[in-house]
Amino acid sequence: MLFQILMFSMLFLYLVLIGSFFIGFRKMPVFLEKEMVPRIGFSLVVVYRNEAENLPELLNSIVALEYPRELFEVFLVNDHSEDASVGICERYANDFPEIRFQLLNAESSLSPKKDAIFLAAGKARFEYLAITDADCLLPSQWLRNFDQLLQEESPVLIAGPVGFRHAMSASFSEAFEEIDFLSLQGSTIGGFGMNKPFLCNSANLCYRKSAYLHLQQQRRDLGIASGDDVFLLQHFLQHQLPVSFIKSEKSIVQTGFQKSFQQLFWQRVRWAAKTSAYPDAFGKIVAIVVFFTNLMTVTWFFLAVFQFWKFQLGIGVILAKFLVDFLLIAVTSKFFGRKAVLASYWWAAVIYPFFSTAVALRSVFGGYYWKGRPFKR
Repeated sequence: MLFQILMFSMLFLYLVLIGSFFIGFRKMPVFLEKEMVPRIGFSLVVVYRNEAENLPELLNSIVALEYPRELFEVFLVNDHSEDASVGICERYANDFPEIRFQLLNAESSLSPKKDAIFLAAGKARFEYLAITDADCLLPSQWLRNFDQLLQEESPVLIAGPVGFRHAMSASFSEAFEEIDFLSLQGSTIGGFGMNKPFLCNSANLCYRKSAYLHLQQQRRDLGIASGDDVFLLQHFLQHQLPVSFIKSEKSIVQTGFQKSFQQLFWQRVRWAAKTSAYPDAFGKIVAIVVFFTNLMTVTWFFLAVFQFWKFQLGIGVILAKFLVDFLLIAVTSKFFGRKAVLASYWWAAVIYPFFSTAVALRSVFGGYYWKGRPFKR
């Protein structure tokens, strides 16, 4: 009896939490572009490791940015690449002298991306750092929209939406990854909409350099390999600094899928490994509620199958979770123009609790591999 009370209590908390994100997503206002004279200077930072396959598309999108060349520069920081990545960056720097490309080499460290961004920040000419990943495509209005929001509201940090580049037909792994990612994006936007931001993505991020450098000495996450985005957001919030989300289709940064289900698993383990170190209590609560709800969903499934629990009751509990998840993913997929992916939702929703539970347990009891290197938790 006590076990059932705990399970229903956790389910209730989960339904309230995801329902709140759904409401927050709907409340978050859509960003309306205006014709404004660009005023803000940006230092773009890209950290790359073995990204020869992706860098040309990213660099082409940087060259195509509709923003005055004198108001941005680009730092390309090499994290010990072993392919042709460095040569590609050098070629673009030579072919487009009107853009101030700066090529840097990161030092070996326990947290290579964080240290690489810090290296670039120390050399940046401009007050705002615009961060993206090497496997991304930037929209042409990317910097213009950051500039407008900074002129209108002056936030210390701006988070932006991230979606996927799409082929004609998605594989099983890609469809599952997109459903999972839409839930994360929905939670991110919903958190901002309910004035409880706790997530962001470094594929689409902008923040004030002086505030970032000021917090460096106070941060306790610098020895953790991942989290260059979420930890910074939560530290800014702890210091009561204003943050914003730019909910605009013209600000969506497109990223690539993981190449295999195994790579997706390790990426999610890397993301999950940092949650216990969140400085923000709300972020920890969300992680705990989501983990135990998925764990209990798996437990309910086996209890129902082996008839330790009424089958109808177990199915009812699972359906309640699936339906509230569907509401959030549906409204998010509409914003990203990806309603077609909802056809994969039901089978992905069946697999997800097992996948999520395995990811969480692996992140707690072991390290992970990323870009060919092992990392400790």
